[in-house]
Amino acid sequence: MGSRTFHEKRDFRRMDLGDCPFSFRLVEGGETGQGTVTNLSGSGMLLTMQRELPPGTLMAVKLAPQQALVPPFTAVVEVVRAQPLDGCGYRTAVVIKSRA
Repeated sequence: MGSRTFHEKRDFRRMDLGDCPFSFRLVEGGETGQGTVTNLSGSGMLLTMQRELPPGTLMAVKLAPQQALVPPFTAVVEVVRAQPLDGCGYRTAVVIKSRA
């Protein structure tokens, strides 16, 4: 273990999802939207969305994998940060609060 790099010392490794589509519903207010998931770990996700959500925002998300062999993934997540992307949209980091 002494040879592991900083990026490998996470509790959960990230899985690259290749921009898997997802839908969301804000817990407060019920607004809905869509985006893509860049990567997923056991504790969080990196999303690309059209709008900026402030840290602390809770939303229910549902990932619909392209392959029928993989069941949909649903969870309640909390926004940690959102960074503007060049051109349009936001890269949004979220932590998984509970899985449905």
